[in-house]
Amino acid sequence: MPTRLNGLETLHGVQNLRVWVGIWGYRIPRSYSDTIPYLISTTPLRHFASRIMSNPQNDPDLANAERKARRFWVSLVVTFLGLQVVIGILSVRLAIGDSAAVIVPDYHTTALNWDAHRRRQTAADRLGIKVVVQPSDVADGQGNRAIEVLVSDRDSKAMTGVVLSGRLYHHAAAGDAVKVSFEDAGDGRHVSLAPMAKPGLWHLELKIDGADEPIVLPVTVEVAS
Repeated sequence: MPTRLNGLETLHGVQNLRVWVGIWGYRIPRSYSDTIPYLISTTPLRHFASRIMSNPQNDPDLANAERKARRFWVSLVVTFLGLQVVIGILSVRLAIGDSAAVIVPDYHTTALNWDAHRRRQTAADRLGIKVVVQPSDVADGQGNRAIEVLVSDRDSKAMTGVVLSGRLYHHAAAGDAVKVSFEDAGDGRHVSLAPMAKPGLWHLELKIDGADEPIVLPVTVEVAS
């Protein structure tokens, strides 16, 4: 009895042969035998099938299609592997090299000691201490800018006998934090020269020693130009 296979009817005893056909290299099973199969499809298909089954290994068109398919799929795999490597390198570089994508310094330590840190942050409110931070409107040729901090007590009087220090960084570059120290200029005024050339929002974590309790105040400072 004849058996139908992909538009071809062949007799029993045929041997299956997998031949590369098509531009994209799909494998389509074809059958051949010593007896020429009769075709039930259109004339172009009969001609194409006859070419495949007569001499499938030496057909130049099929060999060319196979080479194109091999080049295409190999190039596609290599491209995806290369893209994955590039994405990995960029991710690592962004994670360790971009100061805008880093975690705030000492964030882990602060989180572990959050109760004590929060108590220092709220100490100024409990003691009635007020702080005003005023950066200079201009920076020098090296990008340094003067910062003045005015500290007053509960009665709005200048507070003396305290020592100020802090840590300063731009909101877009938390990894570039710098330590700043302040000099007592009298009448509750404390001044410092800090690298603040970049305009935008700056974070100053101000530390005040010498009060009844340790004080840490987070202050946001805006620099226009």
